[in-house]
Amino acid sequence: MKSPRRREQGFSLIEVLVSMLILSIGLMAVASMQINAGRSDIRSMGMTKGGALAHGKMEELIGRPYEHADLVAGAGVHPWEIREEYSLGWEVVDNTPIPNVKTVTVTVEWDRDWEGGDAGEPFPPQTYRLSYIKPAGI
Repeated sequence: MKSPRRREQGFSLIEVLVSMLILSIGLMAVASMQINAGRSDIRSMGMTKGGALAHGKMEELIGRPYEHADLVAGAGVHPWEIREEYSLGWEVVDNTPIPNVKTVTVTVEWDRDWEGGDAGEPFPPQTYRLSYIKPAGI
């Protein structure tokens, strides 16, 4: 007499556990990539805002006459706050690199703590610097 043939159907418990382990590792990797992408987006937004502020102020200073009060050299840095996370300032140096020109440097700095770094890992401030040489008579 032959023993009846067993029909195996479905998955064993070990197969289910292994597939769940593989799936959970994949989902954790995807979640980690999403977090890193979000941080990169925030960092890019900070750089874009900082660059836009620097270029806007530089265009404003370029449009001013050569002898304007904002373009007086030796007065040091002219800082002013945009928002609590950004500060903008500019410096004017006469006769550099050649006579009858002014070198105008606009600097925007912002604190990167709001980017959401790991706990206990402070970010150094980010700086965006832009320079322009303004000739006399313009």
